[in-house]
Amino acid sequence: MDRARSWVLSALLLAFLAAAPAAAQLQYFGYVGGANDDNALGRTRSYANFAHLAARADVEDPFVRARVLALSQRGLKAIIDLDRVFWCDTDGDHSYGEACNDWIRRWNRWKTFNAAVLTPDKVLAFGILDEPFNQDTDMIHYQEVTARVKADLPWAKIYMAEGACVIVDGKCGSHPGSRAFLRYRGDLPGVDWIGVDAYGIHPATDPTFQAAVGRMRSRFPDKQWIYILDGWWVPYLHPYVFGRPAVMAQVAREWYDVARADPDAVLLGVFLWEGSKDLPCNVLREHAAIGRAITGKLGGPDPQCRR
Repeated sequence: MDRARSWVLSALLLAFLAAAPAAAQLQYFGYVGGANDDNALGRTRSYANFAHLAARADVEDPFVRARVLALSQRGLKAIIDLDRVFWCDTDGDHSYGEACNDWIRRWNRWKTFNAAVLTPDKVLAFGILDEPFNQDTDMIHYQEVTARVKADLPWAKIYMAEGACVIVDGKCGSHPGSRAFLRYRGDLPGVDWIGVDAYGIHPATDPTFQAAVGRMRSRFPDKQWIYILDGWWVPYLHPYVFGRPAVMAQVAREWYDVARADPDAVLLGVFLWEGSKDLPCNVLREHAAIGRAITGKLGGPDPQCRR
């Protein structure tokens, strides 16, 4: 009996080790929009350990402060997108080429207003600007802003995500043909984490995504990596690739497998809660299983499913 029990325990241990993430660095899981309200936070907190928040254009809007506190009270951290603090959409087309003329004053006001929650026990990282090459951003401004955030909050990580096709050929996105990524000669000083976003693909085999990852890794070899899990359902894209929403569970597992195979991976974030929350139950349960494998959270209720 003892030998039999020992064999079973050994087999279970081997199975656990085989299923465990390949890279211990992969330690953060959460959603874009996963704490925008108490309902979202309540449905994800048992298996996520961060949520992504977007700062508002009004630098004294209480949204970020309130939601970071809500996250902290439940043991999660925030990643904060600072696009609207630093970059001004003067022509209304959501193209942020240059920083606001008064970006330093805006940053100081935002930082002062939110000082109570800008601590390493509550905030994990900041985004300076989403897909800066896609937006053909002035990268001198981008580097100045990054340096200022790093100087003021040196404990925080800075992340940058960019679109796959923008990296590969620059023929897509907001400024097709700009070749912004190919023109850039810097090394993203101050940026700690980089990632490539692409949706409606199988990440392990998609040639554009794989080429973009290879190019980013070659250009910026000392950065750690974030992966953006495809967690929404867009009628003009996803049905033509995956067929049914239920297949998004398999897609989630594919993204997890790619992330955990990367020894430089530190974070797997889902884009986005507003898209994920209404996907079939099997998809949300797969998200929860992946989240618990990454965060080490045990137990807790299964995600509440609406269908």
